[in-house]
Amino acid sequence: MDILEMFYNRVYENNINFDMLDYDYSFPIDDMLSYVRQFLAVPVLQFVQYDLDKQIADPIMPQDVFQFSSLEMGTYIICRKLADIGNPGVTHVQAGKLLLDDGKTRNDMAYRKYGENHLKTAELLGLIFNLSHTYFMSCMGTAYLELNHEEQQNLLVRLLLRSKIISRFIKETKCGTVNARQFLYMLSDTTYARRKSNLKCLFECLKESREYDFLPIIRKIYFP
Repeated sequence: MDILEMFYNRVYENNINFDMLDYDYSFPIDDMLSYVRQFLAVPVLQFVQYDLDKQIADPIMPQDVFQFSSLEMGTYIICRKLADIGNPGVTHVQAGKLLLDDGKTRNDMAYRKYGENHLKTAELLGLIFNLSHTYFMSCMGTAYLELNHEEQQNLLVRLLLRSKIISRFIKETKCGTVNARQFLYMLSDTTYARRKSNLKCLFECLKESREYDFLPIIRKIYFP
């Protein structure tokens, strides 16, 4: 199995994530970083081509669509916060309290929603995994924190390309212009309005890549 297939099927990562639940487990950081750097060495063009060629297996569901207040909160900051407390596993409310540590008092509903959205973002990217509604930083999240800033940005691009929603958008551009509202027909109008800015943010993140020119793809996607 080549490294690109290994990255997309996530079996290697899922196996390590499962092992991480054992308190006596010695995390293989060198092996994990070697794995990450192997696919970071693969040109972004090959990831894009993989998305364009991939067979569609199942439909997009509302839970596949990102929702966050801050992409940094749903990537670097949630991983950093979990690492700082020893990655014990957190609930939505606990994650919200970790992230919203500005001294302001909020009710549990506010913490729950904020925590849920950013845990979900990290989970969709593979930086977090979930076991019985308890969320842990994954092996990918652990490796992500060990990378320098440029490597983190390059990794994020690849994680976005692996995510179901971005991958499907890219595949749709193969047939021409993509109307995001029609593509996300399963969302209500109010939900689409909330998620639209998040998706545009993610495509902006891709557009800022120094490794690949995403502009021809992004120009085919419009958000009415």
